[in-house]
Amino acid sequence: MLSKKLKALRKEKNRSQDDVAKALGMTRARYSHIENGRNQPDNDTLVELAKYYNVTVDYLLGVENVQVLTYDDFVQVPIVGTIKAGFGGVATQEVEGYATFLTSDVQKGKDYFVLRVKGDSLIGDGIVEGDLCLIERDSEYIENQIYAVLVDGEEGTLKHVTRADGRIVLISSNPAHPPRVVPEEDVVIMGRVTQLKRNVPIK
Repeated sequence: MLSKKLKALRKEKNRSQDDVAKALGMTRARYSHIENGRNQPDNDTLVELAKYYNVTVDYLLGVENVQVLTYDDFVQVPIVGTIKAGFGGVATQEVEGYATFLTSDVQKGKDYFVLRVKGDSLIGDGIVEGDLCLIERDSEYIENQIYAVLVDGEEGTLKHVTRADGRIVLISSNPAHPPRVVPEEDVVIMGRVTQLKRNVPIK
């Protein structure tokens, strides 16, 4: 991106590489390497290039078209408890806070809630302990998608769900956790996972 921008700007100004290099106080070879993408300029050089071509650094780096988001572009979804990515967890319904998602992450007229993941049975899907899963309640069933399910009325879990002969097969993506087959009447499908949010601490 930077290389193409520099070449286009130089030609637009009808300048040679020698002209630009002299104006910036560098050798022609150094400027040529920057323009051809062989070397990356440091921050100070980027600023000098932007001044010379009368553009912004963001323009040179190709980040001019950044969308500005407003309050209306976000929605608060309740975190209703913790669910185990494994078995033996209890899915609670008490609101413990709210998670922020883009309005484009949810469909108008649909009901959503968020569950915090515990366990490691979905690590093959990139879902790890502490993640927040956005759940679309009463969603249309799609074979082998990841759902939040309630087993025997109290055991909450996140699993890939398949149906066969009146039974529900709960499948993990971690080989350490074998599939579990449960009678369909013993399972309540709470909703389908549609988004994943991860809070990564800054070190």
